[in-house]
Amino acid sequence: MSTTKLVLLGLVLSSTGVSSESHLAKCCPPGEIFSGYSTVECVSKPRNVIELYVHQWNTTVKHQGIPQCDEPEDLVTTSFGDLDSNNFLEVPACLEILHDQVNGESTVIVVHCRSNKDRRVKAINASFPQLAYVRKCCPRDMIFDSRTKACVSRLSESESLVAFLRNGSDDADLVTIATEGPPTCKGPIVDYEIDENDVFLRNGTYTVMVPTFKNSFVKEELSVTEDNACLDMTPDSESDRTLVARVCRDPEFCDGNACIRKCCAENEFFYAQGCNKLAVPDEPTEFHVALANAVNQTKSSAFDTTRDYGVLIGKPCKYGMYPTDPREEEWLLTSEGHVFVEDYAFYDQNNYCMDIFYNKSEFDHNFHLFICFDSPALKEVSVRFRMNTALQITSCAFLLMTLLVYVCLPSLQNLHGKTLMCHVSSLLLAFTCLPIITWITPGDETEERSTTTCKALAYTALFSFLSAFSWLNVMCFDIWWTFGVLRGSTFTKAAEHRKRFLLYCLYAWGLSFLVSILAIVADSTDILPDYLQPNIGNSGCWFTQRRNSYGELTFFIGPVTIMLISNVIFFILTSTHCNKVKAEIKRVTTDPMDPRNKRFRSDRRRFVMNVKLFIVMGMSWICEVVSFFLIKYVDYEQWHHVFFYTSDVFNCLQGLLIFILFVLKSRVYQALRRRLGLNANPKKPTCNATTTLHDPYRVRKSASSSTLTTTFAISSTP
Repeated sequence: MSTTKLVLLGLVLSSTGVSSESHLAKCCPPGEIFSGYSTVECVSKPRNVIELYVHQWNTTVKHQGIPQCDEPEDLVTTSFGDLDSNNFLEVPACLEILHDQVNGESTVIVVHCRSNKDRRVKAINASFPQLAYVRKCCPRDMIFDSRTKACVSRLSESESLVAFLRNGSDDADLVTIATEGPPTCKGPIVDYEIDENDVFLRNGTYTVMVPTFKNSFVKEELSVTEDNACLDMTPDSESDRTLVARVCRDPEFCDGNACIRKCCAENEFFYAQGCNKLAVPDEPTEFHVALANAVNQTKSSAFDTTRDYGVLIGKPCKYGMYPTDPREEEWLLTSEGHVFVEDYAFYDQNNYCMDIFYNKSEFDHNFHLFICFDSPALKEVSVRFRMNTALQITSCAFLLMTLLVYVCLPSLQNLHGKTLMCHVSSLLLAFTCLPIITWITPGDETEERSTTTCKALAYTALFSFLSAFSWLNVMCFDIWWTFGVLRGSTFTKAAEHRKRFLLYCLYAWGLSFLVSILAIVADSTDILPDYLQPNIGNSGCWFTQRRNSYGELTFFIGPVTIMLISNVIFFILTSTHCNKVKAEIKRVTTDPMDPRNKRFRSDRRRFVMNVKLFIVMGMSWICEVVSFFLIKYVDYEQWHHVFFYTSDVFNCLQGLLIFILFVLKSRVYQALRRRLGLNANPKKPTCNATTTLHDPYRVRKSASSSTLTTTFAISSTP
């Protein structure tokens, strides 16, 4: 009997003395996780990424490091959800967060050696810990100050939130997955200080006891999920054993309790362009401190900022909002959180919001109250709006006339003429979309909208403008290529022209189509980070205009800028070639009727026409590109509207200017009259003209038969 007792005692001692190696500990040191780029390398945890905390009831090891396998290739990772106590897994093994930086997803994985599975040895009584999820209100190494309602740094190595929450779980291994930041609430978020006995773990979910919003003396159970609440320590947590629970309440909470509305989320900053997470100001101001100061400065506000109150997040205005000027308008905040503006009216939480306004030019980091417009602004369309729309429609008419003239006159349909027709047709489609987009765009630019019509128009306009710039790029390349091969053969076969035109079509249409498809795919999926997403149709029928959004730069401004720069390079190279060819021809012959001299003059005229076309379209869009960067990185926009007013007019008149350059010519006019049978008394042809007509091969096959020379031949035909 005594022998049996000794054996049992030995078993008990061995079971209670399990080393730390028989547990799944954390792989990386605190504050570090695995990156998606390297699954076995610890990196610093990015902001707003979940972190893993492991508590072992019989060991104090915080992390044990990556297991050392017999062979480096034997080190493997397995999702924690795919493991259970029946899996064959020999320790050492460890737990860690694997964060995929591409899609932003984070998962819990187990790192172990592949060879251990082959041994078919069950884990050495390895404890598979209980998994619990919790949202921490503040970032790591910070706590929540209930007095200022803000996150503050911990002054000392005080007890962490996870250690505080171990209460009642000391007899089991516990893995806590912590998410940082307050939840996103549809209703108000309300702060409660709760006792350590009011929080407990049940089936992997923390439950807290908080007051009901109808009766603060009665408590109710609330399951703390990642979406409805967050928990954190306070400066007094160690002394009075309390923590703060920030809970999402239903919108009805504000019917009987004090609430205010903040324009932007707590981790965002309000600029002139909207709420922004990335543009952190140099000297951020705490919102609730600024609110208390603003309320104290008012004459008769009844709102008590020292008591608990709900905070609604987001701009509620459907038709836009305007800031009240603290120098001219006085306002007060009622005990319910309603706003009264002197000489105006009362506004509830659905008709105002307040925030720190970080606008460098007008108000310097001041607390501001924004009031919603009651109704959409009257259709008092500005002079600039009316004029731009009228000029865009005018451009469409002239672009259409230019296209019809080129269609009616086959003599204009040489290689240069075909590229010009493609350019004009693309520009016509783009200018047709612009007036429609302008009229259906909502008056409030912050209003989120996503309609099929709006998106279709935006994608069509994107494709059309990219096509127009691509064809302009083709024409600049073609004239450079023409001058570059002048010293080659004088004549080019029609088949080669067709081949070049097909290649031009493949480049111009193909590139525009590819970029447009990529924009559609990026909008429909999450393959790109948020700051590169086009977000077309979400705020107006174009790219989303936000400071931290680079979708327009990626899919439109960037490609256009590259093509404009290449056009300038082509013009410089062509001008250099032009001067060289001119000097060479002058050295060889002085006969103006020499074919080389005539061809050079016609090609030079075409080069001058392309330069004019680039000035018409390129220079105005260079101003637009400059305007884009100034608006994006300069807060104050008033001077921009004044400075670029002329650029807008010039841009809208592109159709008229193209018509003047390529159609409004006497020779084209005479050719069009003959085509329509309106020239009753044709002039007798000269010898030169007859020679041109009687050698149709030269007209049809010449590599550089320009618009001007071919129309002259037709107008001189008897």
